[in-house]
Amino acid sequence: MGQTVFIGMKTFAAGMNELAALNPVGNYGVQAAWKDGHDTGIYTWDMLRTIFESKRLSAETLIEIDKHINSGL
Repeated sequence: MGQTVFIGMKTFAAGMNELAALNPVGNYGVQAAWKDGHDTGIYTWDMLRTIFESKRLSAETLIEIDKHINSGL
């Protein structure tokens, strides 16, 4: 989960941002398990929807991505 270098600062550890699994927590949300072994925190469906909606791609961006994929680049 990182190594503390200075108070309040941590270095990155291998796997700390790589998702290993998502486990359902009832009808409430999911708990993420990360490849570095930590699995604390529950991500509610409402929170995930809010993040998704704030970061969603525009129709124009999706068209550009589709063009890029289909161009063989």
